[in-house]
Amino acid sequence: MRRSIFTWLFVVTTSALAIQNSAAQDILSRPRPGQPIATNWTGPYIGGNIGYGWSKLSGSYVVGGSGASDSVNLNGVVGGVQVGGNYQVGMWVVGAEADFQGTDQKKSVTLIAGGTTINATGKVPWFGTARLRAGVTVDRALIYATGGVAYGEFRVDGTLSGPNTGSFSYSTTRAAWTAGGGLEAKITNNLSWRIEYLHIDTGTISNSGTVNGTLVTTSVKFADEVVRFGLNYTFR
Repeated sequence: MRRSIFTWLFVVTTSALAIQNSAAQDILSRPRPGQPIATNWTGPYIGGNIGYGWSKLSGSYVVGGSGASDSVNLNGVVGGVQVGGNYQVGMWVVGAEADFQGTDQKKSVTLIAGGTTINATGKVPWFGTARLRAGVTVDRALIYATGGVAYGEFRVDGTLSGPNTGSFSYSTTRAAWTAGGGLEAKITNNLSWRIEYLHIDTGTISNSGTVNGTLVTTSVKFADEVVRFGLNYTFR
């Protein structure tokens, strides 16, 4: 009988110590007030963004053998959506992203070539990118670099007056390269905000056609600096 009591006391005591030890480990493993919470960046995500683009447009126009050139800023609001995915290994995160943007970046110029007045408007109605991302986590934030390809429509509309009259419209969908970086931070484990910078460079874009029998050639070089704020939702 005494042996049974001692056996029962031993089992109860051992179980209590095990429960106490488990509870203590659970308390110690919980984040203390002010202590960063571990975050997980792995998974597919979707989001939206809005920002502003500052660009330099260097262009030349040739009308019937006479030319004129100018350099202007092509600025405006940009906004769109992005989709992508991340994979985290330790503090390092790699991923890929594609986005599509609408813009109101445009600028009008007036030039004179050989007595002909050229009124032209250059604009970028839309563009998109497909990029790789790589970065490092700091607490609940991700600092990353990004780069890849861009594509978009560049459009020039204009009219001629003077010795030569008429109107012209050239639209080109062009591939380009893009690179940049950003900072993204977790609001919750699924929702994050970010601020991002991208440089987009198309190189030289040339178009030509006839306006009432007169050859009109345009040649422009477009480089865009885009800063945008975005929100992403990561699926778990």
